[in-house]
Amino acid sequence: MASRRKIILILIDSLGSRFFAENPTRFPFLNAISRNGKCNYDVRAATPGTSLPGRAALLTGRSPRDTGIYGNALFNGTAFRHGGPADVRGNTIAARARLAGLTVASLGFGLVAPDDADVHAAPWWSHMPMAGMTTPKVPANGEGSETLVLHDRIGVTDMVVESIPFTQSAQREAATQLHAHFVGLLADHRMFRLAGAAACGPQPADLILIEFDMTDIIAHFHGFDSEVTRSVFAQADAAVGRLFDQLEHAGRLDDYLVVICGDHGQQPVATAIYPDSLLADRPWASEGATLHVVVNGRPLDGTVLSHFEALGIAPLGTAHLPVEHENGIASFVAAPGTSFEPKPARVPADQITGEPSIISTHGYSPHDPSDRTVCIAHGPGAEDIDIACLSDVAHAIARTLELPQ
Repeated sequence: MASRRKIILILIDSLGSRFFAENPTRFPFLNAISRNGKCNYDVRAATPGTSLPGRAALLTGRSPRDTGIYGNALFNGTAFRHGGPADVRGNTIAARARLAGLTVASLGFGLVAPDDADVHAAPWWSHMPMAGMTTPKVPANGEGSETLVLHDRIGVTDMVVESIPFTQSAQREAATQLHAHFVGLLADHRMFRLAGAAACGPQPADLILIEFDMTDIIAHFHGFDSEVTRSVFAQADAAVGRLFDQLEHAGRLDDYLVVICGDHGQQPVATAIYPDSLLADRPWASEGATLHVVVNGRPLDGTVLSHFEALGIAPLGTAHLPVEHENGIASFVAAPGTSFEPKPARVPADQITGEPSIISTHGYSPHDPSDRTVCIAHGPGAEDIDIACLSDVAHAIARTLELPQ
């Protein structure tokens, strides 16, 4: 009887299809394996095209309406708060794999619950002091960041030489503090080394989930058309290459189907829109080009809607919202080249737009090509992987692992 296939799912944050096509020299390894595997260069992101809805789609194969993850921030009846694993409705592929008796390693993958993995490390950014509710994946320079393995039931951490915990602390002298972005880059590379250990050890995991996140954050601050962004994506490409080398050296390369994808792309931002100036009496949360506003039966007044129309802000509809929020939350998307941000303290109270602090972002109209991403499958069974949208990934993994419904 043939052994069950194993899978590694690699998420490279903000791996946009356009950026991937326009920068082939920065992706030598991904381009090489795409020629020997199967690749879709035009994968639809979740709606909205932001971080947590994308991860929920990858992990469940279901829509935001069904998973309850309609944004990075979720409304709890009083205020918006950061979403997390406990908010995901239904079982993820990690939970389903463990219920089927398989071994799961989740290494920095957002929205995977600790109890759903034999080896679990929370995303490094979940330990960082955040820059604000509207940018929950962008770390702030502050105290108390740490990346650590919460569970390790199969001895993966024993196989990685360097220690896992490290901090970026405000209690140190400013000259000796690690910048939060450097901490994140170190964490990304360490998670890939842990993935190699999980695949190549004496108890190889059946399902390994891993992220490379700094690509997204650097692109937000520096834009796709910058050398630093291209260099960080090249580091992600190299991290995947080193993982493949590790698999080959251990004789495990033919054991794993490897699926590599992004969660969305990005596009340049020239103008920031400040919802604070228009929505002073309502809870709201913005995520790049997506804006959620609590209405609860109180429609936005005509003045606000006139400003929205003048700025090119369009309704997103309600198909992405859980049923209980259909009449309570109104979602909007910004026009290309604009995005939503909290108003800086220095900006006058009545100023509606200004210079952006985030110069590249995502979460635009579902039809906007800038939010499209890439999916590459390589290894045994790659020819059977057909990915048109992010939710297809979970279904493909479930079929490959022969998971019960």
